Amino acid sequence: MAEGKSEGKTRINILAENTVYFREKLKSLGFVVKGHPHSPVVPLMVCIIGRLCEFIREAKAKGIGVIGVGYPAVKLTESRVRFCLSASHTREMLDEVIRIVNDIGDRFKLKYA
Repeated sequence: MAEGKSEGKTRINILAENTVYFREKLKSLGFVVKGHPHSPVVPLMVCIIGRLCEFIREAKAKGIGVIGVGYPAVKLTESRVRFCLSASHTREMLDEVIRIVNDIGDRFKLKYA
């Protein structure tokens, strides 16, 4: 039983590290990231509703699954995509997603910070 608790704590720590790393990298690239700083659900602001579908389409084409949230769930100018992180994501996986998101952000002018 103690071994299971230890594994659980390890996974929680990895998830926390992944969350902070991913959020900080996106912010450093100029993206607006919302939500609690330790939440593994990471909302990246797209703002323009038309760009939301383009972002999702581009991300999917590159093998990245994101959740799109637009009007009427949020205000018309507060469209966002949400990334859901896990302890199973490796640093290499996160870096690849960050690279792709950075390219999409540059192409669609989504860096508002």
